[in-house]
Amino acid sequence: MAYAATETLMRQLIPGYNIPNPLPPQGERVRLFHHFRHAHLWSFQRAVAFAVFLRGGTKNFDFTNHCIIFDVRYRLGCGGNPSLAYSVLDITIRPLADCLAELPSLQTVMASNQPHLDDVISLRSKTVPNFAGFFPSVYRWNEYGGYFISHPTPIDHNPALELRGPYMRACHEWKEDLQKATEAGIVYQLDVKEGRWKAGDMEMERSKWRWNEFTSKDLVEHGFPADFPGYVL
Repeated sequence: MAYAATETLMRQLIPGYNIPNPLPPQGERVRLFHHFRHAHLWSFQRAVAFAVFLRGGTKNFDFTNHCIIFDVRYRLGCGGNPSLAYSVLDITIRPLADCLAELPSLQTVMASNQPHLDDVISLRSKTVPNFAGFFPSVYRWNEYGGYFISHPTPIDHNPALELRGPYMRACHEWKEDLQKATEAGIVYQLDVKEGRWKAGDMEMERSKWRWNEFTSKDLVEHGFPADFPGYVL
């Protein structure tokens, strides 16, 4: 809104004057956003799991009637790197009814997705032993002034997390850890053989962005132990 108002004023004052738009086309930002969310999917889900755990866990927190909102903003100068395309400005948990009342468009999106979501919930309930339900997640794009994308996050009941939780620093710094990971472009991918999520980054190789596992030197530079094996959760 501020940018549009400035551009209009300058055109009125100086005929023929053009203000260069620092943002890439909307379609490019949309594409990068989906790649950004996919690249950091584990970090987002880990943050949600810890947020629910600190509010009583899946057995006590009424996540079906709440939503988690991620305020994100496109990062100028990201160079097209999906892992660095957006910053997570803030994360809040609110009653879902309040959010839907303020944003009728969000209610429309969620209603249209409900039939498919019901099918997914039914399938996961039958195939995932510890499946607890879906926690509605909303990504608010800062530069659009209230443009929302709804994406429910699956929540699984994790008894191991409850046992380890009181001793895990990350439980209490779930928001900061997500922000640090996305800001530094730290992307976690699952090593199936070892059963751990290992840290790495995205690098351009032959015109495509590919994940590369951090070396011992990279790990130290990002604040990990040189022999960091990756996360189990």
